[in-house]
Amino acid sequence: DQLETNFKSLAGIMSTPTLTDESMRQVIDTTLKQRQQNILFTSDLATPESFDALTFPVSGYGNPDMTPASAAQINLQQVRDWHQHFFAADNACLVIVGNVKAAAVETMAREHFDALPGRTTIPAPKVRELSEPGERRTTLRLNTEIPRLMVAFNVPGLIEGATNQSVATLQILCALVELNYKRFFRASSAICIFTREKDAGLFRISLTASQADQSLDELETALLQLIEACKLDGFPQEELELAREHAIEEVMSSASDDEMVAYRLAQLEYSQLPLTLLDQLQDNLLAVSNEDIQRAASTWLTSERMTVAHILPMQASKP
Repeated sequence: DQLETNFKSLAGIMSTPTLTDESMRQVIDTTLKQRQQNILFTSDLATPESFDALTFPVSGYGNPDMTPASAAQINLQQVRDWHQHFFAADNACLVIVGNVKAAAVETMAREHFDALPGRTTIPAPKVRELSEPGERRTTLRLNTEIPRLMVAFNVPGLIEGATNQSVATLQILCALVELNYKRFFRASSAICIFTREKDAGLFRISLTASQADQSLDELETALLQLIEACKLDGFPQEELELAREHAIEEVMSSASDDEMVAYRLAQLEYSQLPLTLLDQLQDNLLAVSNEDIQRAASTWLTSERMTVAHILPMQASKP
């Protein structure tokens, strides 16, 4: 029943959406208000807008979707033109994951989408993400009580990762960083996140200092020393196996999450890659060796691919 409702709603948006200047302005105001709240906020998971803009300076997907300046340039006709050119069943990739029969889905799709008038959509501009823009650094004063270090490396995207072991290797490297942070860094927490787009990926490490007056230079030096040691010697086999277990657990957990499976299938479809790549993730993780780890660190965790942010508490205003 819910799927039927969603099909009907989506078909309505494709055919006769309610596009008024008032509703458009409400959306813009809400988006800008949320952006303003996020500008001074950071956490292990939420990255500052200015840091995201540095990691992928030419792609667009790492940069803010809307700013006051860009919002001022939007008018209702542009929104209507975008809808006409792109938002149509002819231009859609439909991914449904869950306990539902494919024949039932096809029946619903035909019932709701066949009635829509056919529209000729235009190709969206294709921008290849920049993978090695050179070292970038920034220091930020944000709404945090404890200093935080963020380091990111540009790494292979979905297409390149489909032909080598980079995806599985970098997933295990993420787990190794998180397993070792207490031993190598004086940090209260650490998180490593590996994300991929079509042509580029991001390997991001976030370390939260253990105390308010801790030097982020110290944390950065310790992190880079760990990476260099990894390039030379890899990790002890027992640590590699423990990290492999963590990575496999994460893959299995994602496989039981319908929304995550749908998202990854849509990513593969957009990148024109075989959907069967999802089934190979666990086997790829089992095949990663210490030599793969050393090779990955030497190839991708380099200064030429690095973005660094030292995030400090906001200074108290002077009387």
